[in-house]
Amino acid sequence: MAMDSSEANSTQQVPILGGKEHENSTVIDPTLNHDQATNKPKKKAHQFYFVKFWPYKDLDEESKISKSQQLVEEVDQKLNRMDQDYKLLKLKWRDTRSQLYRLSNRKLSIFYELNLQKDLLHQLQLVLDKLNLACKIPLKHKGGPNHTKGFQRWISHGSNNLVIERKFIKEMGRRQPRLNDLDLSTTSLLQNFIGCFNWGNRDKSRYIHMLEELKQIEEKKEKALADFAQNPNIFNSSTLRNAIEEQIKIVKKISLELRIEQHEVKSTIEGLEKELIPMKEEVFVYYDQRREMLKQKEPAQYCISKLRQTFVEMNGMYDEYVSLLSNAKELARNKDVAALRKLSHQQVEEFMSEWNHPYVKTFKINYEFSILPSLSDRWLNNDGRIGFGDDDRETLRYIEDICSIN
Repeated sequence: MAMDSSEANSTQQVPILGGKEHENSTVIDPTLNHDQATNKPKKKAHQFYFVKFWPYKDLDEESKISKSQQLVEEVDQKLNRMDQDYKLLKLKWRDTRSQLYRLSNRKLSIFYELNLQKDLLHQLQLVLDKLNLACKIPLKHKGGPNHTKGFQRWISHGSNNLVIERKFIKEMGRRQPRLNDLDLSTTSLLQNFIGCFNWGNRDKSRYIHMLEELKQIEEKKEKALADFAQNPNIFNSSTLRNAIEEQIKIVKKISLELRIEQHEVKSTIEGLEKELIPMKEEVFVYYDQRREMLKQKEPAQYCISKLRQTFVEMNGMYDEYVSLLSNAKELARNKDVAALRKLSHQQVEEFMSEWNHPYVKTFKINYEFSILPSLSDRWLNNDGRIGFGDDDRETLRYIEDICSIN
């Protein structure tokens, strides 16, 4: 390693290596006459050693950084294109998932609507059976016609016999509470069924006309039942029966439309789920490729960071070295030997501590690299020894051979 020296006094004395003071050991300058050499008073010379640092410069640094930056830029461009494609894929993914979410809700609502349709259809059929059963109770009276189809025909055809007519009225009075107790209204269930079609985001156009018909028929039914409750004489069961039968037909049509839509929704869901399969694969490919691209980028980024960090650290040491020499020269001018000794000892100790660090070899490698230009200029090997050319090496081998023979 390179060493600098600083002297406290100017003299012709040659110091002993190792940084120790050399006292009363002199070499006489042949240019001086004998009298001067013998009569000149002896001076004490102090010489201290400092580890020398050179400005750090890697001749290949610019090329290394340029190549690394080029690689980083190429990878960044590829990553940018991949990210843009991934954003489009993510938008498509979200749109497809959103459609699936809406269709899943629609599928669920159709399931509930079909269940309500079954309940409504069952209730309408039950009301129709109750009405038919109530209207088919036979009434036979002596002297009167055999009205096997029910009392409503008596009312519509009338009777010329006052006694029989009174019996008719009396019988109708007994049957009125019976009809009221049958609970022929389906309004509540129908409202729930119609309200189910207003839930969610869906196409209601295919059902609106049929639902409106159901509401209108139900209103007529309710009006007929209300009129019968007020005046039993004007009741006509055929009107109520026809209304219920018409509602049953409409509900069956709605059921058919629901099943058609259910099949359409199911097919659309299956198609969208198939579209998601390649999207998932593209997502996995994207993350794998991105991970590989980042792996390619990391060494280049590390190289750039390490080169710049080394440059800053080593030149920082050079700046410290320049400052240290300036301080040493000032102490030498002031002949402060103790301070110089302390400064030299401290700098060398710190250097050797870093040099001999058992784990961190970066300092040693960087320092050796920084002094290569100086060693090369002085025709020295990397270890600081005198270098040999090819002819010198041949001569050295010849001498070794001669020595071995002797």
